[in-house]
Amino acid sequence: MNLFRKILCILCVAFLIVMTGCKNGDSKSVSGEHDSGLDENDRLNYVSTPIEYSFPEFLESTDDISIFSRMIFWNMDRCNIAVSSDEQPVDGFYCDLSFSSGRLYRYQYNGLYGIVDSEGNIKLEASYSSVIQIRPDLFELVTADQTTYASIDEKFNIEIVEDDSFDWVFKENQITLSRTQIQTEDVSGDNKNTAKYTLKTADGNYIYQASFDSVAELSKDEYDFDCEHIYNAYLNGSNYLIVVDKYYNYRVYEGNYATVEVNIDNRNGSCYVLSYDHYIQLSSLTDSFKHTETQKNDKPVSDFVRIIFGDSDDSDEIIIYADGYCVETAFDVSVNQVVAVYSTVDREAFADIVDWIDTTLSTEYVTEKE
Repeated sequence: MNLFRKILCILCVAFLIVMTGCKNGDSKSVSGEHDSGLDENDRLNYVSTPIEYSFPEFLESTDDISIFSRMIFWNMDRCNIAVSSDEQPVDGFYCDLSFSSGRLYRYQYNGLYGIVDSEGNIKLEASYSSVIQIRPDLFELVTADQTTYASIDEKFNIEIVEDDSFDWVFKENQITLSRTQIQTEDVSGDNKNTAKYTLKTADGNYIYQASFDSVAELSKDEYDFDCEHIYNAYLNGSNYLIVVDKYYNYRVYEGNYATVEVNIDNRNGSCYVLSYDHYIQLSSLTDSFKHTETQKNDKPVSDFVRIIFGDSDDSDEIIIYADGYCVETAFDVSVNQVVAVYSTVDREAFADIVDWIDTTLSTEYVTEKE
């Protein structure tokens, strides 16, 4: 009897060992966990693969970010360019300034200045204490007694101005903004009247383009820019800021199409979208995201990108958070108010937007040299 009990006890112990081993084997196959030698708190269990992104560094260079960061034309380009003392372009002359894209140079002789062309022909004798180009077609000449002016023709001949042909340059309000009606054909083939706008100076020359779709003069006091006039003009979807100085020279900047704000790891920065091509790219990128409607989230994650399309108070806006949560707001004409829509997109959408800002939009503010 004692022997039977001993055998029964041995069999029970063996059965328990086998059952315990089976349970441990089932747990590993279901969870996929294994003993990594780490404590439970040290284990990293990702629900999904993390998406990599980082804050665009150029957004912290605030001195480079301005509504006037993207100049596309200047009628005085390549005028009054300093010439290095060890790279003299004209034999027999000491030149310190280049005019008219290297066609003319200021030379110095006996402490006075004159003008010579690139072939060594003297265009203006060295008789002046100062010679500068104030317009593509006009030099300012200063002597001890007076200030005179010299004109430049299309063949770069120079002639002292002795009449009143350039008096308009020194008068205020010599820009004419005109509106005309022209007939155009729409997509259906019907003719329609379309308004066109022109900007002209008193010499009859157009400013930048022969006509625009719209033009409005802005208050220069609202901008930190040394100028006499600022105009906002549109042509075929492109947005321009035209800045005019006291001599009616002008610079053309591509205007603001959108504003982008980025917040990542408590680092925040914003900039404008000043290229029409970039605006189209950004619009196409955001339009490509597949949205799934969701409820409002009162506590979204901290990393986000905000995009405001346009520059008016009722511009469309989209905020994309790092986890894919989106808030879109737009003015709804039917209810006469701003309406918000909440949705989710793939988490990769956030990383794609940040990458586009860092690699493409940054080129508006950072040159290749930098």
